[in-house]
Parts: sequence; C-alpha cells; structure tokens
Amino acid sequence: MENVLVNNRNNNEGQQKVLIINQGTAYIKKLSKLIAEKTLAHVLGHASNLNEGYKMFVDSNPDWIFISTNLPDGNWVKALAYLKNIKPELKVILITDPLDKFTNRELKEANIYDCLDKSMALEKIPGIINRITKLN
Repeated sequence: MENVLVNNRNNNEGQQKVLIINQGTAYIKKLSKLIAEKTLAHVLGHASNLNEGYKMFVDSNPDWIFISTNLPDGNWVKALAYLKNIKPELKVILITDPLDKFTNRELKEANIYDCLDKSMALEKIPGIINRITKLN
C-alpha cells in the first residue's frame, strides 16, 4: 500500500490532525472512516511503513498518531522516540496485535495515551479520540 496524504477538501480548522502508520489496508480504511464519522478529528493520511510515516509526519505535522507495533521496516519504540524528539507534545495511540502485552507503566513511560488491540471492536475508537481531544 502506498502512503496517502488525504486531500483536505473541507474546512478542518480547529480539528485535531491524525496520521495513521499501519500496514493493514482494510484496518486503515475502517479506522479512517470511523474517525471521520464519529469524532471531530481529521485524518491527514496514512503510511504503510516507518519511512513513509516519517516523511508524512514532517510534511503534515499531525497532533497525534495511531502507530502499529508490527511494522515491516522497523521498531515502533525507536520511531516514537524520533517523532517525540521532533514534537514532544505528540499524542500516540498504539495499534497492537492480540498477543502484544504492555504494562500501564510502559505505556506511561512512552507517553502513550492508549493501546488499541486490532482484534477489539473499532467502536472503542471514538471514545479514545474524544477523551484525548478533551485533554487539550
């Protein structure tokens, strides 16, 4: 899947800007649609690997990202450190596989707002996004 920077046809002023870094095409489509329909956030685009994600991050300056823990070209921990170095206030939601296990301490130390298991129902996402948005 190629990286996609979404054309901003609507006036999204004041909305939180989201970048999705995940290799699963079907999941990205569902996630993007849910964010667009159920939240006040705006999906800027999505990348299927870290290299594309880095470029899109710099080009689009998102307020927060969804990032997979299972990317084909690298380590999400190093990716987060790099992105947080550029933008310390960046908000992060991990997209995990069902077998990934993280403690609350690990998430807090990495300054991650939430962890979303891919096997869970997507209807949790609006609540997570709205909770993060209210923190600003």
